[in-house]
Amino acid sequence: MSEMYAAMFIKNGYVVDSGDGTDATIVTATILVPAFQRAVITGLVAMYDDPVTVLKTITVKSASATLFVVRYDFTPGLLIFSFPNPLHSAADAEDVTVDLEAGPAGIAGRVLAFYALD
Repeated sequence: MSEMYAAMFIKNGYVVDSGDGTDATIVTATILVPAFQRAVITGLVAMYDDPVTVLKTITVKSASATLFVVRYDFTPGLLIFSFPNPLHSAADAEDVTVDLEAGPAGIAGRVLAFYALD
């Protein structure tokens, strides 16, 4: 399913996928940024294997700054978020992580981040 959403976001960019998470653990997708470049984050998709009926936090951060935090109720399903103004990593060559809060016991999460390098 994540491949379908990746196609919606990627034009001249990349996607990083956390892969399938482990039950009840934080799931992280990491954007590795080369020297003399910054990441430009254009969107994200977050989901759990089964419905989660409480608010969960998605955090986008680089080594020196928190770039974006959102709390989302996953009752209706996955979160698809496109940034109207893309986020930029705080400094050159700073890796960016997108963390999805751990789900309940027995439920794994997954997060994808869509980005370009500047």
